[in-house]
Amino acid sequence: MLFSLAAYFISLSQFSVNLAGKRKHDHSYDRILWSNASFRQRCLILTDFFFGTEIWGILTQMATEDGLLLGLRIATVIKFDASTLENLFFVVKNILTIAIFTYYAAAISDSYVRHRYRYQNLFSINE
Repeated sequence: MLFSLAAYFISLSQFSVNLAGKRKHDHSYDRILWSNASFRQRCLILTDFFFGTEIWGILTQMATEDGLLLGLRIATVIKFDASTLENLFFVVKNILTIAIFTYYAAAISDSYVRHRYRYQNLFSINE
């Protein structure tokens, strides 16, 4: 009972706030080279990346919704030997959903890194 209640309240956090639409991207972080950045500047760059893109919502949903359900279903299949076709279908569905969200997060990360690189080249040309 306690586990079910805890899982329910954790799953409520899947409705994360879309911070990317509410927060304007700060190009001042784009001018900082990662290799020359101090620890504080690297934390600011990571904060801008994490909260300035949709990564926040993707990771939250993967951890709270699909990750919890996948863990619960795998535990059910292993512990109770409930390997019905329905349970196996939902295990595969959760694995595929996590794989798709992982690819989506990787594409956003790649876009963010390319944006920083282009902005740094543009900024260094104009100086």
